[in-house]
Order: sequence, then C-alpha cells, then structure tokens
Amino acid sequence: MMSICFKEGLKVNPDALGDLISSTNQDVRQVLHQLNMWAADKNIMHKSETGNRKKSLKDVRLGPWDVLRKVFSAEERKKTNINQQTELFFYDYNLGPLFVFENYLKVSPNSARYAQKHSVGNE
Repeated sequence: MMSICFKEGLKVNPDALGDLISSTNQDVRQVLHQLNMWAADKNIMHKSETGNRKKSLKDVRLGPWDVLRKVFSAEERKKTNINQQTELFFYDYNLGPLFVFENYLKVSPNSARYAQKHSVGNE
C-alpha cells in the first residue's frame, strides 16, 4: 500500500496506513477507496489524525445467516430503511448470491400458496 501511495503522490504515515488496513480487516478495495477519499480531500493522514478511522470501519458483526434472514424476512425488512438494506450487500457479497441460487427453486412465497389454494381450478 505504501508503494501505491508513493506512486500516487499521497503522503501517508506508515502507522496511519497500518491502522487503516487493520480497521478495514485487510479489505484491499476498502483501503484503496479510503486512500482515494483522502487524496480527493488533499488530506494528508498522520498518526494523530486517525480519530476519523471509525468512519471507515468494516462491519463484521453479522454472519451470512443473519444477513440472509435480514434480506429475505419481511419482518426484518420493515425494521430497516433502504440505506441499511443496501449495506447488507457488503457483508458477504460473494456468499449471498450462492445462498439465493441454491434455495431459489425451493421457496414458495405465502402469496403464491394463497393464490394457488384459492384459484378457480382448485374448487
């Protein structure tokens, strides 16, 4: 990361960069994004200025099962706004689509079951 900062002309204290890397749980994309934000602000990051580091912390509180429950449960979706729902994508964006793919054909929504039960052909 220091070589990227050097090549881009961004002066970053090695300790501040180490703090950034550990605060993002070694997510290279998030580190590069944060460095891009610092470069756009012309803000040279020093060790004493890492107080804003909490803003760039990566969320690791939810596991894949918790995320899927929040995404696919109607009760859970009612409790969250659109920003919180879109943030769920970034928890584990590699695993989520696989869960959907594996279980998509097995799901029968309540409204579909209700419509099938009350259809004209079933009378």
